[in-house]
Amino acid sequence: MMINLFRLKAVGRAIATVLVATALPALAQKAPLPTNIQSIPALNADLTQVTVSGLSSGAFMAHQLHVAFSDRIVGAGVIAGGPFGCSGGSSCQAVRACMNNAADPTLGSPMPSTEELYTKAQSLADQGRIAPLENLKQSRVYIAHGINDAVVASAQAEGVAAFYAKAGLAPDQIDIACTPDKPCYQSGHATVAPTGPRNCADNAPPYLNHCEAANGEDQNEPDELLKFFYADKLGGWKPPSTTLTGDLIRFSQDKATTVSTATYLLASSGYLYVPKVCWTQKCPVHVAFHGCVQSEEVLQTNDKAANKKLAPGESPQDNSFVRDAGYNPSADANGIIVLYPQAQPSGYRIDPQPIPLPGTAAGQDLLMDVFKATWCASSPGQTFIDGISFRNNPEGCWDWFGYTRQAGIGDDDIWLTQDAPQMKAVMQMVEKLGRAPKP
Repeated sequence: MMINLFRLKAVGRAIATVLVATALPALAQKAPLPTNIQSIPALNADLTQVTVSGLSSGAFMAHQLHVAFSDRIVGAGVIAGGPFGCSGGSSCQAVRACMNNAADPTLGSPMPSTEELYTKAQSLADQGRIAPLENLKQSRVYIAHGINDAVVASAQAEGVAAFYAKAGLAPDQIDIACTPDKPCYQSGHATVAPTGPRNCADNAPPYLNHCEAANGEDQNEPDELLKFFYADKLGGWKPPSTTLTGDLIRFSQDKATTVSTATYLLASSGYLYVPKVCWTQKCPVHVAFHGCVQSEEVLQTNDKAANKKLAPGESPQDNSFVRDAGYNPSADANGIIVLYPQAQPSGYRIDPQPIPLPGTAAGQDLLMDVFKATWCASSPGQTFIDGISFRNNPEGCWDWFGYTRQAGIGDDDIWLTQDAPQMKAVMQMVEKLGRAPKP
């Protein structure tokens, strides 16, 4: 029953149009992000209550991190993402099977089965390379996927739900968020947040969409997932703050980890939101992963370029996942630290029109036709594509398809394990938040 909720999307497109949002009114001027880079603070955070979430590549990464570190992470929010190990370490398979799921028969690469992926995870656990899968039974999982998502197929969300069901999670431990009665049912490829600058059904950067119910109520996926994870543990839930009282911090990722950020495509700095109460009391930690084309470097650079070409009367672009994805107001009201690690694009020409993700209309012309018609259609071609993706991350995505593995750091599975450089770095950042501050 839980998984079958996704099937409703095939028949509900025509009957749920009342939930499609109209354009947002002009937004008030937003506070700039901090430019001063400091060390990640020691906050004596509650590391028994660490959760993760993300969009797209960030969703794949959040789920991947949860499975690998289920002994230290108690919840995962997967928004427009797919199941553990789906790509098999191949960029071709990532595009063909794990985003589109061979909905186009010419792609020729069906998504691996739940049984196959779970068996792979169990093998890694048996080797001691990820935490025992039994830990997952104690978790909560939030899964969201919009019917108008043109980038990642809904079958991927079903795959995530099936993986967790296989791990023994009860139905009440999994929140299938975007059912036909919810505004996010109509969303495109995006995190749905009240301050999202895009319309609900859009599939375009910055992938932050505004979805409004018929009664005018805004959908807020970050608030919903944080409430699902923490309301019981915190003894209730307060609505998001209208005025933030905490601190948005830019910190050195270089100094926060022993992992070489330059080698493994992590940005030199990341961000952190610390509610006022969390400077003096023990607070849980939530890790929020941006998606492709959503790192702060890419968003700010694209905005700067686009603002040079504004037509008369057009409002300047000012996009930020860290500021606008919707996590901070809920975290502020309820005392939750939010960590925003940042991936680093490589081989990427930053401009107002980034290379579209495969699955979008423009992406079909620029990437998918070439992939499926030539290079990825044969073993030599797939080997070639996977080879040139070595240390190449043009969209600023998180490593859910093995590009750090291809950097020569070990065997084929290392990108899925606790030794994966990006996941190891993020967990080291979390550990630093748990340190006791110096007197």
